[in-house]
Parts: sequence; C-alpha cells; structure tokens
Amino acid sequence: MAGAAAGLQATCHLDADKYYADPKHKEKSSKDFEAAGFGPHAIEGEAFILSLPSLATLESMIASKEKRLRNISTDLEAR
Repeated sequence: MAGAAAGLQATCHLDADKYYADPKHKEKSSKDFEAAGFGPHAIEGEAFILSLPSLATLESMIASKEKRLRNISTDLEAR
C-alpha cells in the first residue's frame, strides 16, 4: 500500500502542476471539483492551509530579524 500512496501523491503533484500551468486543465478540474461538491476556491484554500506551517516559520524568522534591527537601532541611538 505504501507504493500506491507514493504513486498517487506523485500523480497529484503532476496534476497540480498542470492545474496552474494549463488554463484548460484548470477549467476542467474546477468543473470536476464543483461536481464533487467543492467550491470554486477549494484548491487555493487547501494550498493555503498546507502552506501555513512554512508561513509560520517565515513569520517567526522575520520577527526575529525585526527585533534584532530594533535592538541595533536602539544601540546606535544611545551612542
């Protein structure tokens, strides 16, 4: 079963690439999703949800760098 899951995941990645690269494929896929009961923004919503862990990591890194810049600025102003 593990091999089947890996194959299915690879197929999904290929379909995702086609979805964003080929407008005709996107239109057909969107109709298929709607026929299955998903809304027009289901793909974008799922992509956003899947990217949240990475976005949280980036946000944490940005906050850390902003804090470092504030500390440097405060230190320079004190001189």
